[in-house]
Amino acid sequence: MHGRLSLTVYYCEDLEAMASFYRDKLGMKTVAEKEDEVVLDGNGHGILLQSRATKGAETIFTGVDVDAAYEDLAALNPSRLEGEESRGFVVRDPEGNTVCFVND
Repeated sequence: MHGRLSLTVYYCEDLEAMASFYRDKLGMKTVAEKEDEVVLDGNGHGILLQSRATKGAETIFTGVDVDAAYEDLAALNPSRLEGEESRGFVVRDPEGNTVCFVND
């Protein structure tokens, strides 16, 4: 595995239903809440629920050796991300969801 799974972002049509599922059915605690998003703690793994017109997900791995992971996943046509303090790349899973790998 490349890095540590740190955050999963779910884009959802019914934010309240999704928050209720993860909070009430799975026992996750709400960390923060805004009008269009809810952040939950999944025992060290964050879940971010955001209101969007389309469904989907984004998974983020942190603490990644970006160069090694990029080379391992080159067949997936990764797109590089460059920031002032972080480096990384993005690939798509078979359903088109975003999977990010970053060094921080």
